[in-house]
Formats: sequence, structure tokens, C-alpha cells
Amino acid sequence: MEAEMLAGLTQFGTAGLIGWLWLSERRAAVAREREAAELVERIRAERAQLDALVTLVRESTRVLALVEAGQQRLCAAVERLDAWVQRTRSERATGQSVGGVTDGRAGGEAGGGYGGNDASARMGQGSGGRSACGRGDPTPTP
Repeated sequence: MEAEMLAGLTQFGTAGLIGWLWLSERRAAVAREREAAELVERIRAERAQLDALVTLVRESTRVLALVEAGQQRLCAAVERLDAWVQRTRSERATGQSVGGVTDGRAGGEAGGGYGGNDASARMGQGSGGRSACGRGDPTPTP
């Protein structure tokens, strides 16, 4: 304590010292209460932000699950199409009817029914023998 302050306190005696200590403690308590109130408000604001973030993550997860399900359905459709194309090619190569319908050509000429634009043939070769979904045999299809 400073000498001037000590001199001012001694004139009030013990009661003055106790009063001064009480006032000092009250000022410190008010400051602590203010800090605590500010922390509570900050926590509430952060909680609101955290709730918004959790909601966003849940919604994103739901959307990603829907996208994945759509991709799986699309992959299954592409694999069915690829299997149909392969079966059609082998049926045409052996002269069998394609899907129960003949192409009207003798001996089942290659490319029949596609008008020379065999998009399905390009589809199987472009992926290196793998299915469109990245699964399957990695060796090229002959």
C-alpha cells in the first residue's frame, strides 16, 4: 500500500480498514459477475452457431446419402445395359436372335440394327474392360 493511502485508512481505524476491504471485494465481485455474464452470452452464441453447424452437417449427410443411392442405381442401370450389350454382341456373332427378334440380315452381320454407329461397342472399350462403376475386370475387352 502506498503511504498516503495507509494514512487515510488509519484515521478510520479497524472499521475503516474492514469497510475498505469490503468495498474492494464488492468491486472485484462485480467485475467477476460481469465477466461471467459475458462468458455465458458468448457460450450461448457459440451454442447457436454449433447447433446451426450440426444441422448443416446432418443435412449434408442426408443429401450425400441420397446422391450415393442415386449413383448406385445409375451404376446398376449401366451394368445392366453393359450386360445387355455384351449379350447382344455374342448373339449377333453366333447368328442368334437378339432379344427374341432377328435383325433381318442373313448370318447376323456385325453392326446390324445400329446403322454402323455402334455406340455400345465404344462404351465397353473406353473403360478398359471395367464397368462404368469402376468395378470388374481391369483387362481390356477384346
